[in-house]
Amino acid sequence: MKKMNLLLLLCLWLAWTVTTALGDDSTAYRMSLPDVLSHAQEHAYALQMSKEEATIARANSRAAWQGILPSVSLQSAFMRSDDPVAVFGTKLRQGIFTANDFQLNALNRPPEINGFSTSLIAQVPLFNPGDLFGKLAANHQAESAASRLDWTRSVINFQIRQAYWRLYLSTKRQSALAAALRSAAAICDNARLAIENGLLSRADFLAAELRHAELEEMLIIAGNDLQAAGDALKLLAGFDKPGAIVPLDSIPGDIAIPPSLQNPQHNLHRSDLSALKHQVAASKHALRQARSRWLPRLNGVVSRDWHGDSWLESDNDSWTIGATLELSLFSGFSRVGNTAKAAAHLRKSEAAYRKIQQQSRQGIAALVRHIKAAQQRIQVAELAVEHAHQGLDERRKRHAEGLATLADLLMQESLLIEAELRELQARYDLQVSIDEYELLTGYSDPEQEMNR
Repeated sequence: MKKMNLLLLLCLWLAWTVTTALGDDSTAYRMSLPDVLSHAQEHAYALQMSKEEATIARANSRAAWQGILPSVSLQSAFMRSDDPVAVFGTKLRQGIFTANDFQLNALNRPPEINGFSTSLIAQVPLFNPGDLFGKLAANHQAESAASRLDWTRSVINFQIRQAYWRLYLSTKRQSALAAALRSAAAICDNARLAIENGLLSRADFLAAELRHAELEEMLIIAGNDLQAAGDALKLLAGFDKPGAIVPLDSIPGDIAIPPSLQNPQHNLHRSDLSALKHQVAASKHALRQARSRWLPRLNGVVSRDWHGDSWLESDNDSWTIGATLELSLFSGFSRVGNTAKAAAHLRKSEAAYRKIQQQSRQGIAALVRHIKAAQQRIQVAELAVEHAHQGLDERRKRHAEGLATLADLLMQESLLIEAELRELQARYDLQVSIDEYELLTGYSDPEQEMNR
């Protein structure tokens, strides 16, 4: 009865641990990797922010047409006055000036008058190189933002794959530790009966209890890691619903190795590199824009004017055409400072482009080493698991025959669980390294990633 009560409590504790880590089945979402990737395309927070940044950059590019294209405005004004100068000018504009208005009394003390004026004004840039370079810079900024959006999409897909496999790894680790804990609990129960009957030393019993406690601690840590892995995946994919994600897919036993691994190439057309190239081009045009502020600006002005004593009625109309030439002689060293700042931005963007190129080459070389090392680790781990199984079978036989202690049996079970976890970790490292390799070499299309 005591043994049955202990097993019942143990099962209840395990059920509580698994429920705490995975969430209630009623709120758990069993999802495949393509399902998570598809959800992220619409809901990933980083992707949404990158889309809006691209929208802002396109809007800035459209706004940069100001100063290049003509601007047209309609202005209307009303004035009522008995000021002699205002009355004289208003009558001239309205075309109602008569000879009687030249009398001294009419000139000095004219009656009040209403003046409505409406003007259609067009300003035509004739020579504004700064605005032209600003428009070119804005165009490259928009292209850079579009490339960053493509790169963000690829990075999000990689990060989700990594987080999904991490969740799978954590799930398998918890399952393996839970199975080991059940086995250790059964051994402890048998050891307790054996020590009561005088068939087992207290040292062996304490060793079994110690192993059971170690597995309990490891399972608690594994449950916490599983919860953290699930939360990380939900955050990346923009999954804000309550409940845990339960992975349906598993890391394949035979992981495909990219053929290009034999001769890895640095892809200069990768979207993040393209974004930096456009950023360099934008910085060059921004520097030209800053330097062009030393040049004069020439703008043409064309206006059509209507004047009358009531709204939308014209007693006279006129037109004006002209041009303005503006040359700033001194602006408090602002042009000097802006030019130096633009030159620094250009040097910074060029350095960033060179850095990411070198970083990419080093990253690809490191991933090739990681992939090869993971392959070797898998081979070693598979052999270790096979030997651990054989050793455990042998230890069980010897323990049943009284030729091996309980401590020996527990040690062999520990070696088996450690070998299985090392093999699982090696497979995870290989899969993630291959995913990152495809990201850095630029040969993995985001749409293809979703369908893999």
